[in-house]
Amino acid sequence: MGKTKKRVKDEDVDVVYNDIAPVEKRIYGIVAETVQTPLQFLGVPNPRFKDKLFSKLLRTEETKTIKQPAGRLIAQHGHAVSMVREHMLKKKIFEALKLKGKKQDALISLLLNDDFEPITTIVLSVRDSLELNHILNLLCMVGIPVQRFYDSNQPDYGSPSFEVMTAIATEPVTPNEVTGILDHLPLWKPKKIRKKESK
Repeated sequence: MGKTKKRVKDEDVDVVYNDIAPVEKRIYGIVAETVQTPLQFLGVPNPRFKDKLFSKLLRTEETKTIKQPAGRLIAQHGHAVSMVREHMLKKKIFEALKLKGKKQDALISLLLNDDFEPITTIVLSVRDSLELNHILNLLCMVGIPVQRFYDSNQPDYGSPSFEVMTAIATEPVTPNEVTGILDHLPLWKPKKIRKKESK
């Protein structure tokens, strides 16, 4: 199918609408290259969005920065994506219960016969905890479901009781749904590979 374009002038900004086949949805995982802990959390109301609090993180005198090892980062990305897949499965089960009149045999049949659905998954990176929280706020503001993973029991966080948000993942969305939010973020790569590519 060919690609057609229609250009519209809107307040001195050129907007291009593409008449193309639907783009597949993908899961976006975002990891923080460094994390800061402890941080002070504030819930800030925004008068433009009723009944919504936006989170704001502030450094304290005790806040320190921890560089995340590559293995830990990719593992935490996996945790966040697993939370997305689990939530998708729960939604499917609830929908099946409604459609099938809450019959247990129908639910078992659905689970046994439902094939695994591969979904393209992209790993992006941000610089630190503050930027990760900023991206989370933007995704929530436009109504994109997001799962958050909090890491704990890491000696370098300072205390086993500290829970640090290290990764988030979106439920499946098209690139257009996150344009202006995620499209500027770099793909995650281990630091050593980045150094080799820059030589």
